[in-house]
Amino acid sequence: MDNVVDRHVFYISDGTAITAEVLGHAVMSQFPVTISSITLPFVENESRARAVKDQIDAIYQQTGVRPLVFYSIVLPEIRAIILQSEGFCPGYRPGAGGAASAGDETGSDADRSSYSWA
Repeated sequence: MDNVVDRHVFYISDGTAITAEVLGHAVMSQFPVTISSITLPFVENESRARAVKDQIDAIYQQTGVRPLVFYSIVLPEIRAIILQSEGFCPGYRPGAGGAASAGDETGSDADRSSYSWA
């Protein structure tokens, strides 16, 4: 069996990223895919958030497949920058009764700015 990477997965946080990793690992364990994971803790300012966004976008440009992005970001201005990336950022919609909202895998996500794990 070859080690072809099916998906790139980012775990991003303005803290330690442990919550994003635990959630992401729980979700990804449900699927028979090989992943390349990138953990980025302490994304605490807009400059760092833009660099992370650029890293996500670069993976998309290289592979043509949107990276999965699991995040735990309290700071709304940081979260907004990450949500502007080409990554697929599943999350929970406030006011949706806690139901998961995955958005559209191939197109733009509806109202991505309202997604939040925090």
